Amino acid sequence: MIKNSIINNISTTEYIPGKIDQIVIGVHGFAGDKESSVLQAIGEECMKNNTLLITFDLPCHGNNDNAKILSLKDCLKAVEIIESYAQNYKAPISYFSTSFGAYLTLIHIQKSDNQYKSIILRAPAIYMDEVLVNVILPEHGYSGKNLETKAINLGYAKPLYIDKKFLQELKENRLENIYSKKLFLNIIQGKKDDVVNYKKNEKFFKEKLKDNYKIYYFENANHRYKNPGELEKIVKIFKEIIF
Repeated sequence: MIKNSIINNISTTEYIPGKIDQIVIGVHGFAGDKESSVLQAIGEECMKNNTLLITFDLPCHGNNDNAKILSLKDCLKAVEIIESYAQNYKAPISYFSTSFGAYLTLIHIQKSDNQYKSIILRAPAIYMDEVLVNVILPEHGYSGKNLETKAINLGYAKPLYIDKKFLQELKENRLENIYSKKLFLNIIQGKKDDVVNYKKNEKFFKEKLKDNYKIYYFENANHRYKNPGELEKIVKIFKEIIF
């Protein structure tokens, strides 16, 4: 059963099997939403395998209020709220998180005392402040200087406003400065990623985790994994790790 609901003003979708043995929380990327093709695909697999998938729209994304200015604090609070809700099911929790969502997940688990079954990060935006300044802002014809005077709309299908405070939050929460957890991480990474620097990511994981991680490389994948067969390969990796 697929259930849409509102939890503390957060728009959610739950893929609910007949029996729940474990839970996966799906966190989408910047300017994305909970209805992404990969979240839908893994949701279908979860329902076949006694696994509840909970996906949700981050603040200012999807069906949530798009008139506000995006805040890292609000995004992290949303992850916390959804995890607290998931804990009501009394089952092991895993994460499947993409790009900006992966960045949020790592900050969250760094601050959390909770235990997790598995963490899967797809194209993680480890250096999210650099991604914003060097990739996202230029895509829209802006630079970091534009944030000094006004909020900027970086939305695609829907408005998504950021300001200088959001960039400052990202700089103050650089994972290379704050992350120290030794929890095993599974990373799905394209070698032709046009948003994140996969070699710099690899260096981060090696320095922070030593051998406590595994990277599943996609030789021809960019940040969005739209080449034929890539979605199916992601789902296969997900199934191998989660089930």
